[in-house]
Amino acid sequence: MARAEVITEPATESPYAWLRLLVSLAMMTIGAAGMYAVAVPLPLVQHFFGGAGWRATCVGIGLFCLVSIHAAFLNGIAWNLLNTAIAGFLLLRASGGGAMRSAPG
Repeated sequence: MARAEVITEPATESPYAWLRLLVSLAMMTIGAAGMYAVAVPLPLVQHFFGGAGWRATCVGIGLFCLVSIHAAFLNGIAWNLLNTAIAGFLLLRASGGGAMRSAPG
């Protein structure tokens, strides 16, 4: 019967593991900011679409999350982040930067 090896030193993580942790935390922070940033242009959306603007925004975010998660599982997170950034830029250009204008007073 083989004898189990006893580890006397505490296991420490490598610098590469800490780097991966910091990068993933930064990506989560930047990614999660988008969930809260949707509240900034919401008064403008509600002005143009009435109460349906809020429902449309919630449904759109939900559908985007489902598609985004599926794409991340299929293609990896790097392609998902790149495609999300490109899609966001194109949508902002197509809308004429409406979210950047001030809400009607």
